[in-house]
Amino acid sequence: MDNIKLSLDRENILEFNVDIQGYSNASISKPPQVRMILEQKNMGFCMVAKKEDNNYSVVIPEMNNILESGVCDARMEVIIDNKYFVPWESQIEFDKEVKVEAAPIVRNDPQRSLSVKAEPVIPKEKIIEAPAPIPKKSRSVKLIVDNMPKKKKIIKKSRTKLNVENIDKLFSQLS
Repeated sequence: MDNIKLSLDRENILEFNVDIQGYSNASISKPPQVRMILEQKNMGFCMVAKKEDNNYSVVIPEMNNILESGVCDARMEVIIDNKYFVPWESQIEFDKEVKVEAAPIVRNDPQRSLSVKAEPVIPKEKIIEAPAPIPKKSRSVKLIVDNMPKKKKIIKKSRTKLNVENIDKLFSQLS
C-alpha cells in the first residue's frame, strides 16, 4: 500500500473497513477496542476509532505544532478481551499545506541629502521723502492767485506735514 499523505495544518479523517470474524459467536463481555497509533521519533499518539455501521473512522487532529513534517509510522490496533491484533500497518506522510508569505525588501541605497533653509521675507519699504524741515522761525507764505485779483488768501505753512486734501479744498474754493 502506498504512503498516505495528510496535512499537519488541519484535521484529517481516516476510515477503515475492519472485519472482525468470529466475534459474534464468542462469549465476549466487552465490544472490541479499535485505535490508531502514530509514532515519530520516540513519540507516539493514540487515537480511538469510532464505529459507524461496518466501518471505523479515526479523527487525526491538527498536529502542526506537535509533529514534524515528514514520514511517521502508523498502525491500527484491535483489542478483543485479552487478544491483541494489528490488522493494518503503513506509513503516513505529514506535510504542511501550501503557504505563501511576502516580505518587503529594504535596500539602503545612498539617498540624496535634503536640506531646508528658511529665510524671513522682508518686504521692500516704500521710501517716502519727507519735506525739508522748516526753520524754527515762523514765517508766513503768501499765495497770490491770479484768477481772482480781489481775493487774496494767505496760507500758513506749519511745521507739520501738509495735508493734500486741504490744499485741494482750498483750490476748489478759489476757483
